[in-house]
Amino acid sequence: MRKKILSLILSCSFILSLLQIKTLYAKQADSEFATAVAQIRSAYEGMEDFAATVVQDNIISGRQVKVSGRTYYKKPYKFRAEVQVSGMGQDGVKNLAVFDGELFWQQQSSLDDKILNVMKSEIDKYSLQGKEILEQFSPKDYFESIMNRYNIESLNQAEEGGTSLYILDMRLKKEISDNMEQMAKISKANTSRQMIPYQMLFYWDKENGYCRKMEVFNGEKALISSVEYRDAKVNSNLKDNLFSYQVPKGANVMDMTAIMNRERKKQESEGIEHDRVGSKCPQFSLVDLDGKIYDAEQLKGKIVIINFWATWCEFCLKELPLIENIFLNFQKDNDVQILTITQGKKDKIMDFVEEHGFVFPVLVDGQGEISYRFGVDSVPRVFVINKYGRIAAVYLGYHADIEEVLIQDIERLR
Repeated sequence: MRKKILSLILSCSFILSLLQIKTLYAKQADSEFATAVAQIRSAYEGMEDFAATVVQDNIISGRQVKVSGRTYYKKPYKFRAEVQVSGMGQDGVKNLAVFDGELFWQQQSSLDDKILNVMKSEIDKYSLQGKEILEQFSPKDYFESIMNRYNIESLNQAEEGGTSLYILDMRLKKEISDNMEQMAKISKANTSRQMIPYQMLFYWDKENGYCRKMEVFNGEKALISSVEYRDAKVNSNLKDNLFSYQVPKGANVMDMTAIMNRERKKQESEGIEHDRVGSKCPQFSLVDLDGKIYDAEQLKGKIVIINFWATWCEFCLKELPLIENIFLNFQKDNDVQILTITQGKKDKIMDFVEEHGFVFPVLVDGQGEISYRFGVDSVPRVFVINKYGRIAAVYLGYHADIEEVLIQDIERLR
């Protein structure tokens, strides 16, 4: 009996030792990750400008698209890229992209330099969408966006061309990959699942302080995108005139900001023009976070607003307070019901809702079946249902004045 007890104690001690060793290695790895990331962030903080030859290969719908040329960046957000694009059935075109700090210019030309089109866009630096666009220009901000989406799995060091490299092996965060998989399932597009960027290898030039290469792989370990920076120069005192653009004589300029504003106003004022308008509201029966059941048939006779959203969607987070205002406004109105539908694990959704103080009903669409019935392949999205159980309006994407628009719809449908 004593031998058995002694053996059990030894076994427990051995297991405990293994756990301690594993914990020690994990702490050591975390420390190495933190050191590498700190060095990268420090280098980006000191990066005033950057110039390099860029070579990028992407796999889109099973076809290879190649981008090659020269790219320039100057702090905080000036950018220029002169590249040639080939693939997707095209022999090749020349693309020039310039952001001068206020306007984003895009010029497309044939290989013999014939101007095909010129477009300009305004970028609102203070809007959520503007910030997302600008982070693509800034190497520092782009690295931070990667760190927000990926976890470091391992860190390796290597020598390449006489230069020391950090190689960060990263995996897409589970919450993000789960939502991407759900969206792919809803859209029923097999190719979209193959394009989910589960893994990224980030190659950092330790001596010269810039990203040498990035490689992205899908769930089958197949390479779907790679970008390499060659002949790079950091802090070479790039001149401001490099980031200016002159419209070629005789070229017509498409004002994309004006076009988008017209489309946005059309969506907001003519939500009743959507192709699902007039059709019967899809049947659903879902339970909210408090256990209350909401059934489409039982809601007939009410004007129903349904907002589809996701915890990971930044535009949803911007729109949800407006939906909250509408809910509070009509909370005691027996003719109106405000609902929201999202996907994910109930505990994470509850934490999200509590963190932001939302009190509107949140229905959990566990498998995404209801989202599929409504044809929701992107969020945020809002459906307005009339008293007869038919779709009266649909609004796609974020709208700053969605509160005012929906109140007008409610009064119109009374």
